[in-house]
Formats: sequence, C-alpha cells, structure tokens
Amino acid sequence: DLLVEDSAFIGNSAVARDGGAILASGTATIRRSTFSGNTAGGQGGAVVLFDATAVIEESTFAGNKAGTGGGIAVVGTSTLTLTNSIV
Repeated sequence: DLLVEDSAFIGNSAVARDGGAILASGTATIRRSTFSGNTAGGQGGAVVLFDATAVIEESTFAGNKAGTGGGIAVVGTSTLTLTNSIV
C-alpha cells in the first residue's frame, strides 16, 4: 500500500521508463500533494497506476511530461477516484 500526504515531487524523471515520480500498484492514496516538472519516457510523467486502486485528493499536477499521460496514466485494471485536484 502507498500513502503520500503533504508532499512535493518536483523535477523527477524516469528517462526510459514509466512513472516520473511514482509507479504504483495495489492500493494508493495521495492527499494534499504537488507534482511539478516530472518526466517519463513512457507513461505517467508524474504518476502511473498499474493495476491499482487509487484515490487522489486535494493535489496539483502541473508541467509534467510523458509519452502518454503527462500528469497521470491509469493502466491495466486500475481505478482512480480524483477529487478537489488540479491536473
């Protein structure tokens, strides 16, 4: 399980991979966090969810870049509940 609260992920990269800041599977919860300027060569410049059940609340995704899903990539059987956030 992944729990991220009150955090900032800025300028991270996964050059030839997915998930510039986070690659999550299973259960993931992200609250009150900022993802800015992250990059991935594959999917999910900031976050990639792979077969995950995720909740993202009160978070900001800005200026992230990837081949697919600049801010967030939802892959496989993933589900995402996104509330009060900026993407």
